[in-house]
Amino acid sequence: MGAIYDDLIRFEYPDDWEVETTVDGSRTTISLQPPESSAFAFIAIDSEGGEPRELVDEAIDAMRDQYPEIEVEPVAETIAGRRAIGYDVEFFYLDVINSCAIRCFATVEHVVLVFGQWSEIDRRAIADGLERIRATIEAIDLGDESG
Repeated sequence: MGAIYDDLIRFEYPDDWEVETTVDGSRTTISLQPPESSAFAFIAIDSEGGEPRELVDEAIDAMRDQYPEIEVEPVAETIAGRRAIGYDVEFFYLDVINSCAIRCFATVEHVVLVFGQWSEIDRRAIADGLERIRATIEAIDLGDESG
């Protein structure tokens, strides 16, 4: 790891990844990209809330629109001490296996979506980095920590 993002949410990420934060209305999105890679990840924090199940299903629908032949496996894990739901996804694009990890959890005031996509070519760099990011997320300034 090496770098720490600490604004509204806190997490560690590889220090050579590019980070960009954008705010659009109620949603803050932190985009992360490893160097020299088509892989990417983002964390979207929405203060208007919503149900995590609806957000992950919307993400899967968007994936199916682009890649109709995706393989989807539901998953659950704990992120920032909260139950996160989501999917692990695989699909072929340009004759390469691509993967996507979608996770979403709710706090009292926010819904947080964690998304990462990579190809078999960058599997080690992005999948390991994204797993470490998810493992270090702390939901600061996101409402009651008892979730």
